[in-house]
Amino acid sequence: MNDIALQKKQLRQQLSAIRNSLLEQLRLQQSEEACKHAAELIHMNRIRSVLVYVPFRSEVDTWPLIHWCWQHQVKVLVPRCDVATRAMILYPLYNKDQLRSGAYGIMEPDDQQLQPSDDIPEAVLVPGLAFNNKGQRLGYGGGYYDRLYERLKDQTVWIGMAHEQQFVDDIPVDSYDIVLNFVVSNKGIGTFSIE
Repeated sequence: MNDIALQKKQLRQQLSAIRNSLLEQLRLQQSEEACKHAAELIHMNRIRSVLVYVPFRSEVDTWPLIHWCWQHQVKVLVPRCDVATRAMILYPLYNKDQLRSGAYGIMEPDDQQLQPSDDIPEAVLVPGLAFNNKGQRLGYGGGYYDRLYERLKDQTVWIGMAHEQQFVDDIPVDSYDIVLNFVVSNKGIGTFSIE
């Protein structure tokens, strides 16, 4: 394991413990606030389609934002993980009943009910374990979002979703790691210019 990989592993353990220690009521309140800021960002930028992760464990709960998107005619796409290729397949989502338990126990689109979409979302909302004030993110190590980023980075806006407790000064990064345009938390919207 190289030095960056080791640093990432240690930071993942540390930030996972911090995020998991948040009391459920606080986590839900912060999620609600973060979703309001994300909705404001989507509205201000006239974004008409978003790829949104389905929340898992202690991630920022995106359901308030998903419901807002449905109410405001913003197309919602959600990912399904292809474990063999470590790629994301995007599906439109119209209601919660179109989800089933998928890879890693995460709720995913039911491919018996939905067809994959070739649409390129105008924005991608990304979960993570840590974020910083340079638009860098520490993910879970699977590389799914990094591969999607390689495919779509110049065609879409990249938005991290965070609890305020997930911000750190430094994140070890590799050349292929995502650089976000925005990080939205319960504290507001952080904006970054991508070089």
